[in-house]
Amino acid sequence: MAYAGDYSASAGSYNVGKKILDGSVTLIRYFSCATHNLTGSGVYKLFAVPANFVLLEARVICDTIEGGTATIDIVDNDSSSTVFVNDFSLETANAIGVTAARKKYAAAGFICVVPNEDLDTAVFTVTVKGIITNTSM
Repeated sequence: MAYAGDYSASAGSYNVGKKILDGSVTLIRYFSCATHNLTGSGVYKLFAVPANFVLLEARVICDTIEGGTATIDIVDNDSSSTVFVNDFSLETANAIGVTAARKKYAAAGFICVVPNEDLDTAVFTVTVKGIITNTSM
């Protein structure tokens, strides 16, 4: 799978390292599509997560609408297995979409965003909350 973009290493990244064990973690990514356009159906890495990360909640908050019928999904890796937030509409300012699924990452992976159409106006924030379990006691 070729990713359309990798935001997991960009400024403001809160990627999780193995140093944080048995504590809660909040990951936050802010998108301004006017600054960085997203291509429809591209898969963009948001967060790199380590093995033993348990995703408890994912949220999307729309600040500026896109227009048309724009939606996004927040997914596991390349969207082949788990969708955390499905078809979140970018058509209502201050709308909030919440987790549809949870997952424990047995191996390291990514949390990604997949837009359904080209985005060049929307402004939104993605937050993910989870824990990292210590398996070496």
